[in-house]
Amino acid sequence: MLAIFKRELRSYFVGVIGYVFLVIYLTVAGALFSYTTMFSMSSDVTTYFTLMLIFCAVALPLLTMKSFSEERKTKTEQLILTAPISIPSMVLAKFLASYTVFAGATVLTSFYFLFLVPYTKL
Repeated sequence: MLAIFKRELRSYFVGVIGYVFLVIYLTVAGALFSYTTMFSMSSDVTTYFTLMLIFCAVALPLLTMKSFSEERKTKTEQLILTAPISIPSMVLAKFLASYTVFAGATVLTSFYFLFLVPYTKL
């Protein structure tokens, strides 16, 4: 399972899909954050999280749908299916690799909230 996880995570950043996802995610998150909090000079982030939820509902399937289609394209699907690993473990490894990329992007957006310190009331 660890080998599939590493291979899948590496494939996101050997190709262009990982970088494109990070750039688009961070750009949209930054624009939404600026529009909903900074321009309104408010520390209310309710609208930001609502809009990011809608954006993630569209962006996450784009990140994960490459996982199994790439196996068919490179004709390694039969190799993985005949490996001594169960199918749920294979799916979990691919899910965790996609989730790691998404979690990394989310951690990077958490630094946006440092800009809200001047607008908070202590």
